[in-house]
Amino acid sequence: MKSLKKFLVTVIVLAIIVGGIGVAIKLYRVHKVNTTSVEGVAVEMLNNAEWLAYQTTSYSTGLVSSDNRQAVYYSSDKTITGINVNVGDTVNAGDVLLTYDTAKSDLEVEVKEIDIQQVANDIILEQRTLEKLKVTVPVEETEEEEEEEEEEEVDVEAETMINTPIKDGDAYNYINKKAEAYEGKGTSEKPYRFLCTEDCYVYGSYLNWLIEKGKVAVFEVYEGNDLERADIISSWKADGNKMTESYSDDAFYNVITKDEVVFNTVEDIEDETEEEEEEETDTEEETYTAEELKEAIEESEANIKELDLKKRKLELELQKLKASLDESEVVAKVNGTVTKVASLENTDSLTNSDVVVEVCASTGKYLTGNISELQLGTLNVGDEITATSWSNNNTYTATITEISDIPVSESDYYSYGSNPNVSYYPFTAYIETGDELESGDALDLSISSTSEDVASIILEKSYVRKENGHYYVYKADENDKLVKQYVTTGKTYEGYYIEIKDGLSEDDFIVFPYGTEVKEGVTVQHDEIIDEDEEDLDEDYDDYSDDYSDDEIIEYVDDGSDDTVEDEEFDYDE
Repeated sequence: MKSLKKFLVTVIVLAIIVGGIGVAIKLYRVHKVNTTSVEGVAVEMLNNAEWLAYQTTSYSTGLVSSDNRQAVYYSSDKTITGINVNVGDTVNAGDVLLTYDTAKSDLEVEVKEIDIQQVANDIILEQRTLEKLKVTVPVEETEEEEEEEEEEEVDVEAETMINTPIKDGDAYNYINKKAEAYEGKGTSEKPYRFLCTEDCYVYGSYLNWLIEKGKVAVFEVYEGNDLERADIISSWKADGNKMTESYSDDAFYNVITKDEVVFNTVEDIEDETEEEEEEETDTEEETYTAEELKEAIEESEANIKELDLKKRKLELELQKLKASLDESEVVAKVNGTVTKVASLENTDSLTNSDVVVEVCASTGKYLTGNISELQLGTLNVGDEITATSWSNNNTYTATITEISDIPVSESDYYSYGSNPNVSYYPFTAYIETGDELESGDALDLSISSTSEDVASIILEKSYVRKENGHYYVYKADENDKLVKQYVTTGKTYEGYYIEIKDGLSEDDFIVFPYGTEVKEGVTVQHDEIIDEDEEDLDEDYDDYSDDYSDDEIIEYVDDGSDDTVEDEEFDYDE
């Protein structure tokens, strides 16, 4: 009995000691956080917005072109309302050659803006899906589940109600809830897509499911059941958001005619109710094995990247459309003679490669070069660049007359210092006084551009971190304690800077977000920025100047004392 009591006392003492150590460790960590400090820097000091707003200059090379003409090509996207010149007319730079009707472009801009907003919404939804997947706990696949999967396969055969295989190769003979689309997410933007045989039919229960869930599916019939062929026989888009009538669950509908199909021999077999099937579908959507969860996360991340790329492409197309609205008139870029004019009566026979108006320059030369996609919004037709000839070292001023919408291939363009991660677009410029230049001469090009749309706060990327798809910085709160502040980001500049649209102001102090001491709750040390106006500075200068006369030169003795010596009066006139 005594040994038992002794044992219990020992256990209690050890528990108290261990608990005390745990409390001590916790108190030590709290103390360490409270006593640790990090250096904060004012956002105002780190802001690169003003610097990026200054004019920037890029350098590349170009060639003198043998082409001394301005050609205006027909565009099927634009309607010509008038041609103002005739063959043989002499024109000066700035004269209007032809005019366009911009009504169609206005409508295209509206449609493109809607498309961009739709993609932006899809990105938000996909990001939410990814966040949900990342916190999902995978389930283990049991033998019971495997048996259920085998039973479901048997149920698929039972649901056919006729002796027809579900597929012929890659094409479906019938569509029910067990059919798997070869692509799509069931949305209007990305509908479920099924490759079907010519005799394929759809279960009424599946059409009702589309209506109930608000999903969209497309049933496609291709020649030879081959997706790679361009010969499509039929396509039926079943939009559950627009279908008003309900269908009989036991009925079948042909994908080509959309009419109900009646079979002579039907075996009515139903192993599961529709409600049970829906519950199974919901369970499949919400639970994943470890391998399935990994694949779902990878697929979601890939979808986000794809949507982001699509959004950026649409934004570039919108930018070009808006630019076209400002091009209701096409003017002559150089002085010259009109050598070709197409007839407005025959525009139906024109293609995008046909010339509508052509002007041959009487003097001067053309040069060709390339600009990066980063300069597309800052460099425009009519801007001037500087060109220096390799052959005679003369410098010329050239006016940009055309910037292509199609980038050059990587193999066709290389320039020292060029960024391999961006695309380059060809442009043409006119040199009015360059008769001594010959076709093929090489030129050094100096291209200056000014960014007009620069954000108010732009930080180096190293100060901004990313977590679960969201960006954040470490900043000092009102008590000078370090907190994690999530921010809304925008464009990136030159690959090194990122725009902060929301969540931060120039009055905030932030910390370089790396290092063992960078933790929420530590003290942020920083110096307030003193903003003295010119009047205060003038007063300080006046006080200083009153202490010493103009004819005294004050210097500090090298021995470190505060003694000063008075030098002889110096005659500055000498």
